Amino acid sequence: MYCVKCGTQMVGESCEKCLFVHQSEFLNQINQTSIQEKGKNRITAGILGVAAPWGVSHLYLGHKTKGVFLLLAWIFSIAMSITGVSMFLVVIVVGGSGAGPGLIFAFGLLLIGVAGILAIPLSIINIIHAVKIFACSINVDARGRQLTGYSKKQQ
Repeated sequence: MYCVKCGTQMVGESCEKCLFVHQSEFLNQINQTSIQEKGKNRITAGILGVAAPWGVSHLYLGHKTKGVFLLLAWIFSIAMSITGVSMFLVVIVVGGSGAGPGLIFAFGLLLIGVAGILAIPLSIINIIHAVKIFACSINVDARGRQLTGYSKKQQ
């Protein structure tokens, strides 16, 4: 059997003269197979954007940096809320007089307010992302693969 690339006689299925060429053809076949993989599902990504507003749709589509940032921002917002509510409850349950409980109460309310203000833009970001997915403005995932499922062509 002769090599189709260089014409030398091969031993078995590999050519000793141009072994690298055959290996690179094998790698090209693997890359072409991975390129043909299907993308993520558009409907799943959109539902995650609405139902799980803490960046899960970004993570699902492979946008790791943005997804992790949104997830950490939500965790921070929830932690601020819990801290504010606990400070608020401590003042109500324990009570007390003087400036101390009043400051704790006010700071607790401030934390709850800031957490709420932070949660609003985070929710809006994710809802806009979901609308863009459903409106077919976002057509590819982070790896450049086409989103599957619903598309404008199917209307």
